[in-house]
Amino acid sequence: MQVSNAVEQKSRQQQVPWHSGSAKKPFCFGGCKARPKQPPKKVKGKFFRDRLKNGSLGPQMVWIPAGSFRMGDIQGGGYDDEKPVHRVSINRFAMSRTEVTVGEFRRFVNATGYKTEAEKGDGCWTYKNYSWVQVKNANWRNPNFSQDDNHPVVCVSWNDAMAYVEWLNRQTGKQYRLPTEAEWEYAARAGTETARYWGNKPDKACRYANVHDRTSKKENGFWWTPHKCTDGYA
Repeated sequence: MQVSNAVEQKSRQQQVPWHSGSAKKPFCFGGCKARPKQPPKKVKGKFFRDRLKNGSLGPQMVWIPAGSFRMGDIQGGGYDDEKPVHRVSINRFAMSRTEVTVGEFRRFVNATGYKTEAEKGDGCWTYKNYSWVQVKNANWRNPNFSQDDNHPVVCVSWNDAMAYVEWLNRQTGKQYRLPTEAEWEYAARAGTETARYWGNKPDKACRYANVHDRTSKKENGFWWTPHKCTDGYA
């Protein structure tokens, strides 16, 4: 129909082609411009929280849309285990909006009586007197620095994390698991290809994160090179 109309228009109605067919939608044999893609549908309920058996809410989750990305050392200067750079496709999945908090882990421990490997063993590694040492009495309850229930839980092993995940599965009836390496990098990159999420300049870090900067160098004495900026927090 489109061809017929075009011929009639170009010939100033001197040629009126006859046509017969059942096609109701435009079609193309080749050389046609692609139809513009429709914008992806928005994911309803971007954030959600599953209920536990006692009626309280589990960790806040966020839907990560499906997509693909270049995984690995795309900026150069990384380690050998970040190479070669390769494209990875990711299916839609959900991830906890934050790290598992002290408060969330405490709720699990209170409900099950679970003891972490650090509590049953030789403690955990912590930074003390300007070096990393294994401290016998250090564990998630007392990691040798101050924390409240909103901080990320520390001094937990892979086995401890799996025990928490299995408890969430029993409580919610849903399938929780640890993210894969590719899923973690895909979520953390959030569509960026820069060395850091704010760009490629490391010394802008003080605007965005609490890093080892000049304040930290002065107060902590870490041996590694500090960022050339100051955020006021050690």
